[in-house]
Amino acid sequence: MRTQSLGADKEKLQSYLNHKMRVLCSDGRTFAGIFKCVDAHKNLVLSDTTEWRDGFHRQVGMIMVPGEHIKRVLVENLEYV
Repeated sequence: MRTQSLGADKEKLQSYLNHKMRVLCSDGRTFAGIFKCVDAHKNLVLSDTTEWRDGFHRQVGMIMVPGEHIKRVLVENLEYV
């Protein structure tokens, strides 16, 4: 049963491809960018990304966020970029 749930979660996540997304990580960082892909380990790739940490922000471009460090994923809008 858990396999079906993981597949459904991944399918739901893939439906947000090319949407603006905000990812909150376990180390306190937040990344906001355009969602490009997800793999079997729930690693996310974001492009045109901004990182926020301790009140500061910086442009980081394209990044991969390891799935094991993701606490929350928020889709900022439902329009394609």
